[in-house]
Amino acid sequence: MHTCTSPCYQQITLLERYQISAFLQTGRSHTNIADTLNRSKSTISREICRNSFEGRYDPCVAHVIAMTRRKSAEKATKQNPEVLQTIRKWLRLGWSPESISYRFYVELPLQKHVCHTTIYDWIYKDRQKGGKLHTYLPRYGKRRWKGG
Repeated sequence: MHTCTSPCYQQITLLERYQISAFLQTGRSHTNIADTLNRSKSTISREICRNSFEGRYDPCVAHVIAMTRRKSAEKATKQNPEVLQTIRKWLRLGWSPESISYRFYVELPLQKHVCHTTIYDWIYKDRQKGGKLHTYLPRYGKRRWKGG
């Protein structure tokens, strides 16, 4: 089990938002609230600033704002048109995702690499959208020999 030597990052919960609201109504400072909740003062200040609505901090509204922001956040991805085009080309040549991944590693050592599992994920997402990338996999359509 991983234990943190410094405080681990955890997003603020709805319960903590209710506590922040109650502490604000009693006039407590951001520093005092942060100490009570075992959070950084900047975390509390940022929470209040980012999730207040019309100058007022309401825990339910703050939670909805935060969840909306989290869902609409850009996810980190290595996907770009050149990489996908290269992967398509190499798949059509009969290469496996493992071979493609290794080739990226050898040819582009200073750039971010594409793991073979990421390539498989892209292939299967393409298949779900009606694409044909999966048909280029080296073992596509081959029966497995069961011995005997």
